[in-house]
Amino acid sequence: NISIKIKEVVRMRNELKKICGQRRRFNGIMVRVGKRNHYRGSRLDLYTILFRDVKDEEGNIVADHLWLDCVPTFTALHPSYGDIVEFEGTVESYIRGVSSRRNYYYTGTMSLDYTIRNIKNSRVIGQIKEEDMEDKLKWYDREENKEIGC
Repeated sequence: NISIKIKEVVRMRNELKKICGQRRRFNGIMVRVGKRNHYRGSRLDLYTILFRDVKDEEGNIVADHLWLDCVPTFTALHPSYGDIVEFEGTVESYIRGVSSRRNYYYTGTMSLDYTIRNIKNSRVIGQIKEEDMEDKLKWYDREENKEIGC
């Protein structure tokens, strides 16, 4: 009989928690492209996109930022730094990656977080104003990867 404690990540993701399992339309500001190692033994890197101020269809912020997988619907858009991208997806919970496994080893707890998956029907709906870029994006800003090429 194994007992696992799961602690929930408390941030803006609580708004995602409320709509977990639901398919909705969202939009967010594209900040940059990143990559992470694929787990389960593969040597392939998976590309991701960092979005800031992710909002639901009513305009409510559901996450201050999200790293989403670079799916074909995003790749086809070629969004750039500061583009506002709208997309449809399903909110899902997941156990956070390697750090959670390491944390579980030492503390007996894992972290539950929320993301958006099964992304479809994306489109660029605008660009944030030049004067707002520094304020909105400086925390996430990196010179490299300002344009998507995943």
